Amino acid sequence: MTAATVISLFLGRRIGLRKRLLIKESFNILTHEGLVLFTKRVLWTTIIIEGIGAALLTVRFLYDFSYPKAIYLGVFHSVTAFNNAGFSLFSDNLAGYKGDLTVNVVIMGLIIYGGRPLNAI
Repeated sequence: MTAATVISLFLGRRIGLRKRLLIKESFNILTHEGLVLFTKRVLWTTIIIEGIGAALLTVRFLYDFSYPKAIYLGVFHSVTAFNNAGFSLFSDNLAGYKGDLTVNVVIMGLIIYGGRPLNAI
């Protein structure tokens, strides 16, 4: 729902009553007031948290990979950890980093923050 609303806003479309009701129901919000603002807040909070995670992971991966690959790996693992998808681009998942404090703390933080309701962040 968030993605559909953001795309609609990006394209300049108005969010009608039907979509507002769907947003309200999907986020378990009691009132119709501020739904679009709430959706924007969800988007920006997600971008900021994933961006911080991606930056930290990129810096760590620079020790093992070239600059473009480190950025790609940092962004990919940040997004998948935040969404708790469980995907990795490494053949051993992240087992190669089992003793790495930076990777483990960042991934754990992203999983925790990604699973929390927005009003708890």
